[in-house]
Amino acid sequence: MIHRCLLLLLVAVFAHIASAVAFADELSIRTNQLGYLPDGPKLATIISPSDAPLEFQLVDAENVPVLQGRTRPMGFDAMAGLKTHLADFTNYRKTGEGYHLVVGESTSPAFSIEANIYDRLSVDAQSWFYLARSGTEIRKDIAGSLYARPAGHLGIAPNVGDTSVPC
Repeated sequence: MIHRCLLLLLVAVFAHIASAVAFADELSIRTNQLGYLPDGPKLATIISPSDAPLEFQLVDAENVPVLQGRTRPMGFDAMAGLKTHLADFTNYRKTGEGYHLVVGESTSPAFSIEANIYDRLSVDAQSWFYLARSGTEIRKDIAGSLYARPAGHLGIAPNVGDTSVPC
C-alpha cells in the first residue's frame, strides 16, 4: 500500500514538473490579481526565457495603451524554476478597472488601480473562518450556494463535543 501511494505521489510530482516546464516555454504575465494602489508600487512578473528586456504596454479597459515600458530581466528564479523579468508601471497613477499588461502576444488578466482596493481584505480574510467550520451549518445566505452545506462530523469521535458537551 505504501509503495502504491509513493508511486502515485511520484507520478503527480513528475506531471507537475512536466506541466511547469511546458508552461515555462510560454510567455506568462503575473500581476496582482486584486489590483494596485494609485500611489503605490505597481510591479508584475513576466515569465520569459529571453535574456533581453521586453517591451510592455499598460492598456486600459478600452484596450488603449496608456503607458509603455521595458522589462528588467531578473534571470533564473530558483524558487520558481523559471526565468523572470520585472515590469514596473509604478509611474501610472490614474484609477480605473479593466487594465491589462501586454507583452508581445500575451495579455495579463484584468486588474484595477483603485485607492480602496484593499478595503475588504480584512473582511475577506476573516470570512475564511466561517467557511472552515465543521460542526456547524454553513448557511447559503451568508456564504453563497457554492459553499453552503450542513454541519459535518457531528458526534463522530473524537469530535463528540459537537453533540455531547459535558458542562
